[in-house]
Amino acid sequence: MLFSFNKHFKMIVCLLLCASMFCSCGVIVFNTPQDTDNTEETESSLETKEPYEVEEYDPYYSKFDENFQDFMLDISNSDYNGGTFLIANMKEPLIIGDENSSPIISQEYEYRNAYVEQKLNIRLAEKIVDPDTMYNEIRQAIKSSTYYADLILLPQEKIGEYSVEGLIANMSGLPGIKFDADYYNSTSVASAGGNSKIFGVAGDACASYDSHSAVFFNKTLLSQLTDENLYKIVDSGSWTWSKFLGYADSVSGLGEGYYSVGYQNTAEYIQDLIFISSGMQFTTCEYGQMPQIAFDAETANPVVDVIKSVINHPSKFANDEEAIANFANGNTLFLIEKLNTMETLSTSQADWGIVPLPKYSEEQENYRSLVSAENAMFFAMVPTVSDSQKIADVLAMINISSYKETPDAIANDAMSYYLRDNASTKNVARILNSAVYDLAYSFSSESKAISNATYNNIRNASIGKSSVKSYLKSWSRSFDIAMNKVFEN
Repeated sequence: MLFSFNKHFKMIVCLLLCASMFCSCGVIVFNTPQDTDNTEETESSLETKEPYEVEEYDPYYSKFDENFQDFMLDISNSDYNGGTFLIANMKEPLIIGDENSSPIISQEYEYRNAYVEQKLNIRLAEKIVDPDTMYNEIRQAIKSSTYYADLILLPQEKIGEYSVEGLIANMSGLPGIKFDADYYNSTSVASAGGNSKIFGVAGDACASYDSHSAVFFNKTLLSQLTDENLYKIVDSGSWTWSKFLGYADSVSGLGEGYYSVGYQNTAEYIQDLIFISSGMQFTTCEYGQMPQIAFDAETANPVVDVIKSVINHPSKFANDEEAIANFANGNTLFLIEKLNTMETLSTSQADWGIVPLPKYSEEQENYRSLVSAENAMFFAMVPTVSDSQKIADVLAMINISSYKETPDAIANDAMSYYLRDNASTKNVARILNSAVYDLAYSFSSESKAISNATYNNIRNASIGKSSVKSYLKSWSRSFDIAMNKVFEN
């Protein structure tokens, strides 16, 4: 089978490359900037003339999923006669790599697409369209009842606007579609609709650096505070906010000029990241029912207390605009930042690693990574499409063929260019495979009650502006009204 062959082919190529490099160099070393005799000095605090010497990496290989054959039963036996299947995308390429895409990730797209095209006898095409142009072109296509694209990719934060204006269609009636399948993210389905309507879906085909966050930690500072191995703690499932705060409290023993935690690009929604990582959800939505607020004061307040402890920590680095630079210079123990920050940190002075955001307790089943609504991409369908079976088949095939493979390709890319140890590579994959979405971000544009009852409630409670109970009392009824208005038949 071609798909299986491709997986083995990639592994063989990687092994041959590794063998060649060992023979010629003796040791494989990734992510080490080359030294030059005439390196110009820079004022940037994110670089150093003596970068951290990286450890040798072990290849990180994906595992072919044993459920693949079961997934393939969801695909019809249709032959689409070599026709073009067009996907219009509002952001960076996710289907076909361009000149700015990583070679590792682009190659994974090529393998995936080749199999999809062979299986369905189609030709995949992707066009990148700026937001205003896509909006206007879809409106014109609907007005004139003409074709625009077979599928579109748009940010989660646009789903509410596009669905309410009728620019995207309800996908729940697509023939043979199984939105409860493992190759679709279940929280993405719940975040993109209500009352038997599903306006979008995400799977591993939508994975990217830009939409996830992580905890970057200074390995040198941590080793001065404890003999514990943080990677082993994560693997054991014991990485909790209590453990995080215990290490943070110890930073004061290091003396002046050291800080427990910082965050910069995540400052606006740091409370949300902690809330979701702690096993909570802002909303819940069962198929066929209206979305509901997923917490009350009793369940939320213990997590709000954790949020307060993090954002008000006495050793927190206070300047959010310089938090990344301060971590890069080796002065901060923990940095809660977007995963793509690893590129900035790749030449930094600090000896750092990556772990997921902690759990609330060890009893919590999984680590959870809230996906940024600004950068999280969803597949959606314009109402003027004609062949619904083809839409269903291609949508499923792209996500089946991306299942676990695209996150692994991204982890391999991170290993090759940015990371400093293989345990961090494992954690990048872990973070990408623990994506969590929430409807509050999808439809907040349609009513302030949606955001105020959910994430603004938690944000305000964590800074003492209000209480969870009082905000729920003020906004929960308006939330229900807004949901009924959005999803009314």
